[in-house]
Amino acid sequence: MARDQEYGKWYKEKIAEYVDKGYTKRLSPDELSVSADRTWYLPHFATCNINKGNKRRLVFDAASKINNMSLNCALMKGPEKYQPKSLLAILCKFRQGKVAVCGDIREMFHRILIRKEDQRAQSFLWREGDQSKAPEVYVMCAMIFGSISSPCSAQFIKNMHAEKYRNMNARAVDAIVDRHYVDDYMDSFDTVKESIKVTKDVIDIHSSAGFEIRGFVSNSEELIRAVSNNAQSCTQQNNYICRGEGATEKVLGMHWNPNEDYFLFKLTFSKVPKAVLDYSRRPTKGEMLSVTMSIFDPLGFVCGMVLRAKVLMQSLWHRSVDWHEPIPEDIYKKWMQWYKTLNTIEDFKMPRCYSVSFLNPNANIQLHVFVDASEIAFAAVAFWRIQYTNNTEVMFVAGRSRCSPLKPLSIPRLELQAAVLGIRLKEAVINSHDVQPNKVIFWPDSKIVLQWIRSDARCYKQFVAHRIAEVLQTSEPSQRRWVPGIENPADDATRIKTFSGNERAPQLETLQSLLIEAENLINSRPLTHVPLENKDAEPLTPNHFLLGCANEIQTPALSYEKCLRKQWHIAQQLKQTFWKRWILEYLPTLTRRTKWYKRVKPIAVGDVVIICDDNESRGHWKRGIVTEAKPAPDGQVRSVLVKTSTGVIRRPASKIAILDVGSDSLTSDVNHGGEDVTV
Repeated sequence: MARDQEYGKWYKEKIAEYVDKGYTKRLSPDELSVSADRTWYLPHFATCNINKGNKRRLVFDAASKINNMSLNCALMKGPEKYQPKSLLAILCKFRQGKVAVCGDIREMFHRILIRKEDQRAQSFLWREGDQSKAPEVYVMCAMIFGSISSPCSAQFIKNMHAEKYRNMNARAVDAIVDRHYVDDYMDSFDTVKESIKVTKDVIDIHSSAGFEIRGFVSNSEELIRAVSNNAQSCTQQNNYICRGEGATEKVLGMHWNPNEDYFLFKLTFSKVPKAVLDYSRRPTKGEMLSVTMSIFDPLGFVCGMVLRAKVLMQSLWHRSVDWHEPIPEDIYKKWMQWYKTLNTIEDFKMPRCYSVSFLNPNANIQLHVFVDASEIAFAAVAFWRIQYTNNTEVMFVAGRSRCSPLKPLSIPRLELQAAVLGIRLKEAVINSHDVQPNKVIFWPDSKIVLQWIRSDARCYKQFVAHRIAEVLQTSEPSQRRWVPGIENPADDATRIKTFSGNERAPQLETLQSLLIEAENLINSRPLTHVPLENKDAEPLTPNHFLLGCANEIQTPALSYEKCLRKQWHIAQQLKQTFWKRWILEYLPTLTRRTKWYKRVKPIAVGDVVIICDDNESRGHWKRGIVTEAKPAPDGQVRSVLVKTSTGVIRRPASKIAILDVGSDSLTSDVNHGGEDVTV
C-alpha cells in the first residue's frame, strides 16, 4: 500500500465500504475482552480478475495455514445435495430455448450474515494503511469468498427462500434452484413473453431475500428493455445487447455473442511467460499444463484438440519429468506443433440454441452417442437429432475424451472403455436437460464390443464383465448400431497418433502367422458327423473346401533362423492369446445351454460335442458323440460319457460344448438383443 498510492486508496475505501454496508465491523475493547471458543485471524489482500478488466476484489484467505491449520481445515464443504448444480446442467438448459438471458447476484456471499458467535472465526487486523498505528481487530459479519462452506451455504439459503414461492410461481423457483450456478443466473425460453415474466419474477423473489440480481445479458432486446428501469440504463448496467455485433460476454467461463447467439473461444495465457509463448525457450511441465488448462471447454467442443496436449502431458509423467524442468526436445517439437494450431480455435463458432423446435412437444428428438478408441485415447460425442414436420436438424451436445492408461490395454478393451464413457455421457446429457429424447442410439465402430454387449455368455474376466454390466445397467443391446470408423465423429478425437510418437508396427510375418493360425482354428469346426473310429473319414470342415486337403494345422510357423528371438516369442504369444480368447469368448456361443436366460433342452445322447481340455495344445481338442447323459433332479445334466476316436471319456457337462451340426444355430439371433446394426 505504501508503494502504490492508488492501490492503497482503493483498499481503504473498500474496507470503509464494507463497514458502511455492515459486512464488517471493528471490535471494541469490551467485545475483545469476551473470550470466544472460535477465533481465527484471516490474512487479506486484493486480487485482479484479468477477465473483467483487472477488476479488484478483496479476498480473505481462509485456506492460509499456520502450524498446518487453516480456517477451511475446520469447516466442512457441506452436503452434496446442497452443492451448486453442475456446469454441464446449467449450460445445457441454457441451450434449450430460443430466448436466452444471463444475470448475476451482486455480492451474494456478503449478503448472508454469519451468526454472532461464529464471527470471531473471521477476524482480521486493520490499521488503515498507517504503519505508525497499532492494528485493530475487525470481524467479517458476512460470509466471505474463499471459505470452503460458502458456496453450499449460499446455495441452501437462496433455494430455501425461493421454495416459499413454489405454489405461486413454480417456473421462477425452478429458475432460481436449477438455473443458477452460485451467483450466476442463466436461462432460456421458447418465447420472449415467457422470458420477460420469469425474469421479472426471479428479480422480485431475489429482492425479497435481500439479493440484487443485475447485469442482464440477452439475445432479446425486448427482454432487456423490459427488465431494465429504462431504455438508457442498459449500457450503464453492462447489458451487452446494446453494444456492437461483435460484443461478447463471458457466461460461466465461456464466451457468448448474444447478438449473433453463438459460443466462441478467446484464448489468453496471462499466467504463461512470454518467452514460452514466443518460442524463446522450452516450457516446463507446469507451464505446459498452464497453457492446456487455459482452454476452458466444459461442453467438449474442442476436446479432440485438448486431448492432444493431454497425451503429451501423459508422456511427461511417464518419463518422470519434474514440474519445473524444461520438457524434452522431442516432446517440445510436438507441443510446439500443437500450440501453433491453437489459433484455429478462435475461428470456432457453435450455435447456443440447439433448434427453434427443441422445446416443441411435437418434435421427435433422438440422442445419438458415438464412441471410439485407439491405443492412445478414447472418446465419446453426443448429438441431438431433432425432427419436426419435414425439417431435420443435427446439433452437437457434448464431447468427452480420455487418455488411454499407461498400462497397455488391447484395442477391444479400450473400445469397451469408450462404450462406458459413452454411457456416462448419455446419463449426464439426459439428466442435464428438461427434454427427454424419444430414442437413444449408441454408435461404436467395434464389432467385438457389440458382440460382447449382446452375448449371453458370462465367462468374461472381471475387467470386461464389470464394464459390460455398467453399460447394460442403463441401456439395452438393441440401442446399438455399428458405424464404420471413417464415418465415426468420435474418431476425430482418437486419431492423434502423429502426436504420440508411439506408433506400433508389428512385423508382417508375425501378423501373417497369427492370422493364418486363427483362421485355421475357426475353420476347423465340423460341418458333418464326427468320426468315432480311426478308420472313419474325418468330418468335413470349412478348411476342406478352402484348402482342398485334410484338416491339419496350416500355420506357416515362423522360421527361427529367419526372425529375431523376440519376434518369434511375440508370434507365439499372439497365437496363445487368440486361442485363449477363442476358448473364453467364442466357444461358449457354440453351446445351446443359455441357462441364464431361459430353460433349454439338456445335453442328450447322440449330441456331437467338443471336449474342452486345458491340457491340450492349440487346435487339438477332441470331438465325439455323447453315449450317456444322466440328468440330475433339476433336469440339468452334470456329467456325460463321450465316445471319441481314441475311446470313451467321462467329462463334466461344463467342459462340453455342443456342436449344432446341420442346424441353423450360426444364423440364430438367440445371442442378439435387438435390431440388426446398420450404417
